[in-house]
Amino acid sequence: MYVTGIQSSWLDWLLGLRKISADGSVLNSDTLHLSSSFAGWVWFVLIIFILLSVYFAYARLLGKRTVRVLLGSIRACIFFLLFLILCGPMIVERNDKIEPDKIIVMLDNSASMTTKDIESDNTNISRFEAIKKVVNEIQEYKSNNRKIDLYAFGKDLRKINNNFDYIIEPSSTTLITSNIANAIKMNKNDGIAGIVIISDGRSKDFSAKNVSLSRYTEQKQRIPIYTSALGLSSDQFDLYVDSIEVPKRVFEGDHIPIRIKVGVQGELTNPSDVYVSIFNHRNELVVQLPLSDKDEFGYINYTIKNKVDKNEHWRIDVNLEKKGDRLIHEKVIENNSVVFNIDVITNPLRVLYVDGYPRWEQRYLKNMLIREQSVECSTLLFSADKDFAQEGNNPIKRLPSSRKELAEYDTVILGDVSSRNLDEDFMRNLKNLVAEQNLGLIIIGGDRFMPRTYEGTLLTDLLPMQNPSGVQRLFIGSGLYNVVSTQLADKLGVLQINKNAKDLSVTSMPSIYYAQNMGELKQTVEPIAVFADSGDGSGKPESSYNAITWMRYGSGRILYIATDELWRWRYGKGETYFEQTWLSLIRFAGKNRAGIYDQPVNIAINQDDILTNEYMQVDVHINDIAIIESLNDEIRLDVFELNQIDPTNSIFLKRYSSDEDQKKYAKFTGEFKAKKSGDYELQFITPGGKIYSQSFIVHDSNDEMLDVRADYEAMKHIANTTGGEYFKLNDLSQVIESIPSKAKIIPHDQSESLIRSPAIFGLILILLTVEWIGRKLIHLA
Repeated sequence: MYVTGIQSSWLDWLLGLRKISADGSVLNSDTLHLSSSFAGWVWFVLIIFILLSVYFAYARLLGKRTVRVLLGSIRACIFFLLFLILCGPMIVERNDKIEPDKIIVMLDNSASMTTKDIESDNTNISRFEAIKKVVNEIQEYKSNNRKIDLYAFGKDLRKINNNFDYIIEPSSTTLITSNIANAIKMNKNDGIAGIVIISDGRSKDFSAKNVSLSRYTEQKQRIPIYTSALGLSSDQFDLYVDSIEVPKRVFEGDHIPIRIKVGVQGELTNPSDVYVSIFNHRNELVVQLPLSDKDEFGYINYTIKNKVDKNEHWRIDVNLEKKGDRLIHEKVIENNSVVFNIDVITNPLRVLYVDGYPRWEQRYLKNMLIREQSVECSTLLFSADKDFAQEGNNPIKRLPSSRKELAEYDTVILGDVSSRNLDEDFMRNLKNLVAEQNLGLIIIGGDRFMPRTYEGTLLTDLLPMQNPSGVQRLFIGSGLYNVVSTQLADKLGVLQINKNAKDLSVTSMPSIYYAQNMGELKQTVEPIAVFADSGDGSGKPESSYNAITWMRYGSGRILYIATDELWRWRYGKGETYFEQTWLSLIRFAGKNRAGIYDQPVNIAINQDDILTNEYMQVDVHINDIAIIESLNDEIRLDVFELNQIDPTNSIFLKRYSSDEDQKKYAKFTGEFKAKKSGDYELQFITPGGKIYSQSFIVHDSNDEMLDVRADYEAMKHIANTTGGEYFKLNDLSQVIESIPSKAKIIPHDQSESLIRSPAIFGLILILLTVEWIGRKLIHLA
């Protein structure tokens, strides 16, 4: 039955409808329902009961049989209509809604996606550019039953709206499995039909041999993952710079040791064909070294002996090349270059040399310090008469009595001087400056006082041995010793004295007679030279007897020399070896302080290698009374990225210590964690408006550019594990179409009861009236 217009309004009134209109969309068998329904056998029993009651009501009455059957039928209809009213008849208007499912498309935007190894129109484009092309196709996809959400991921997951939002993430870390979990969590209330991942598969949280996705996909409804890998496969050949070790700061004219480790993926038939080229900051070639020259640890070693320019930042590029031409069979060359900085110290190194009594080592070391143009020294000899004129570029008559006086130096050398000659204030200031302000300390062991008299003093913590009072003279073999440098010395750039910049030769150097047995060392102490018995001619190093050691105490470097007879190297050799040895040790101890603490405000970063997502300590040292008095217990430093006008971050440093007596020094300390690699600058603005700054470089802690080969096996494993499918990038649209739908049909029915319908009550009334009239016509009561 279909009605329209005016008829519909009359029909609505007859049915008692107020919310639903009785048009053709509702008057059909699918829209009539009962609010209380019964099983079929109940209806069967009900019909039998009605028929029997009607039969017994009219069977024995007088009158024509036809009339009685008609009247009984009318009564049966009345009973049936009354029962229907009790069941709650109603009209239901169907209005189902479709809840679309969702496809999550995850696009890798880490640094490895910049690799140009995708062939397109006879040229190579980056993986990043290849993905951007298909993003437009995804956005043009239209469907009422399906939504598509785009996400860019590297270390973190970020929702994007279009291909303009898809940019390379500064961090070069990729975490696929954790970001799958993040995507599911962010869309947990949506019907996820599938996840599409486009990546090179270089992830830090899984590999093809070690990946577990069950905790992400074993749910009530399994979520299939469809994957596509981009880039050269794992069996492709690739060279890359694995690591570089180079001093952070050097003095002008220093020899600069560089250690380069080259990584090789795939088969390299002839390492001699590959050269490591080192360029200076003017892009001038310094040297080319063959890959075959690497040492037993896989490093290529080279020492730059040319005078380094006075630039604050001296840059070197390292490139891997084939002799005569770039490696034509290596498609990925983005990871073949590394750039790093070297700060050149042009300020003279300020040295304080304190000794107890005159002897050969003291005499020659003092003369060398006075003679060296790159050093400004003050010397103090305690055994000298009161009228003795202490020597040095800056002569002194007493020990520095305050922290400020001692802070004028970059390195302190303590010879064989008794602890009784050093007052407590000097010891305390020395210890604090070593720990807090990078002050370098060199200790020379002696036959009389050092280190035995320092047991239990404030300087005990600065000594390398566990038992200073137990240190005795060393007696092994012939009693004649040479000093042999360890590989750590080469790495640190000390004891580089001969023409080949190797270790000290046990055959060419004169022997020494006095050496100390330091005994057991503290855990943080490392030997950079050991003693060797030179009397038997073998020159075999005795690794258990350390000649020169170094350790860190706070931010400072401490060297201990277990002999005071390095002066014997002058015998038949002149000043060269003695001078170069001592100069390398003094510079190593003080290079992290030299030139830094000359300003009223100094910003210090006490780490050589700063990595992303790792905290670095930042200290601000203030030596100006006016500035100190204007500050609170907390200061702010702004962090700027290179060539950025506005700061990207701010860090707050709290007051750590101060000179309570004179209020002439204050230190503020705090921590900073960079999330991405690059060049940064810290700026501190004093209340007076003057700006002090310190630049630094952050390296990526998980540099995936070291190996940019695509992991196809891992991507296929993800698809197979989750019930998805591996596909080629060009088939993305077809894959999205083929993913089984999880769209939900949500009923949104509107119902209205017919109990108050005038038509039903009118029908019952008419039937009752017809039965009453019929009974009167046959003369029934």
